[in-house]
Amino acid sequence: MQPVPTGAQLKLLKPKELQVFTNWLLGRSVKEQFANRGTAGRYVAVIQQKLGVNIGVDRRTEVQPAVDLKALFSLGNVRPVPVWAVGTRYYSPPSLPSDRTDGHPDDNE
Repeated sequence: MQPVPTGAQLKLLKPKELQVFTNWLLGRSVKEQFANRGTAGRYVAVIQQKLGVNIGVDRRTEVQPAVDLKALFSLGNVRPVPVWAVGTRYYSPPSLPSDRTDGHPDDNE
């Protein structure tokens, strides 16, 4: 997942960099925008440094379908913990806030 640049970050871009970034947002890859790989690579590096966004990868412009989290996390999708994981560092059994030994209430409360 790519970060979403702020307005202040976008103002850091020079006009040509902003044009390349905007074209990428619209689904036009950097490879399509430049015949020279070196030029394309420089724009990718500069925009990644200024915005933290890697425009060297293709951007999915089509809308992704919504995920129904209620169905995803339904009881029918719950799977048991594998036997091999119990007793290893890969498994920590669930605990109640009263089971905590640090004396602090649960962080989620």
